[in-house]
Amino acid sequence: MRLYNNMTCNNVENLKLMIEHASQVLSQEWNENPKLDAMILLAYAIGMYDYTEMFMCKFDKMNLPDDYVTQFESYINRRKLGEPIAYILNRKSFWKNDFYVNYDVLIPRPETEFLVEYVAKNAILMQERGIICDRCDILELGVGSGCVLISILNELRTVALQKARVVSHGVGIDISDVALRVAKRNAENILSSMQDITFLRGNWFDAKMLHRKFDFVISNPPYIPFSEWHVLSKEVKDFEPRISLTDMQDGLDAYRVISANAKQFLKDKGLVVVEVGYDKANAVISIFQNAGFKVKDIVMDLCNIERVVSFTSVDN
Repeated sequence: MRLYNNMTCNNVENLKLMIEHASQVLSQEWNENPKLDAMILLAYAIGMYDYTEMFMCKFDKMNLPDDYVTQFESYINRRKLGEPIAYILNRKSFWKNDFYVNYDVLIPRPETEFLVEYVAKNAILMQERGIICDRCDILELGVGSGCVLISILNELRTVALQKARVVSHGVGIDISDVALRVAKRNAENILSSMQDITFLRGNWFDAKMLHRKFDFVISNPPYIPFSEWHVLSKEVKDFEPRISLTDMQDGLDAYRVISANAKQFLKDKGLVVVEVGYDKANAVISIFQNAGFKVKDIVMDLCNIERVVSFTSVDN
């Protein structure tokens, strides 16, 4: 589909006109900000990753080359069908880095940064207090794109180098081979050393070579109840991997598995830290309490929703 109804590049006066046309195409019920979408996609089409710079560049008062227009039209037509921008561009900003993403992994969400922040801060605090005496070992269950574990390890490496500490190590487990390939790609692009991280294929704790204990067991598991699937946006339910979003039941299965098995993989005074969905914190807390854990902290997100819960064994 031609974005400009068979208009050629010579009919497009400048970037603002292109954005106006694209915004009209993207003005649909599910799209809350079609103009912003158009600006972001046009910026990438012309090789500028910051759309605010477009209006200062030479393209503002001249026609774009045909290949730029063709690329932009392709982006807009995909977005019109509801495809998330992150998949169109294979790129999503999270924490302090841009991560590669595709249809095989969940798109990183801003609220998940609270999980990164909590684990990084507590790891540093536990090292300062001598609770963690050597390196910090972190296990992430359902590593997906790797954005959480990689971001945490980057934070801890920076502190370790500043304070002459042993660099932390992370293990990321996922049941999906294709997701693990994405995570490895991101680790290679972002981490200073691949020795900081190991990826294993497995279903939660059921992974070969997982024989040691960890200071943190963390997860952002699929927590959307299948009963709520129909209310999800087109962008989510039509494009993101269902296995990363829902357990096809009540959205609590992963927490049952984690709580039932985490103790054997935790060091003394180790923490289990999980992200939880809207209005699900109490149910998750009950599951962990029944498995012999006690709540350490509950972290609220910017919408004042209980987003991250940490647990420690009642034996500690």
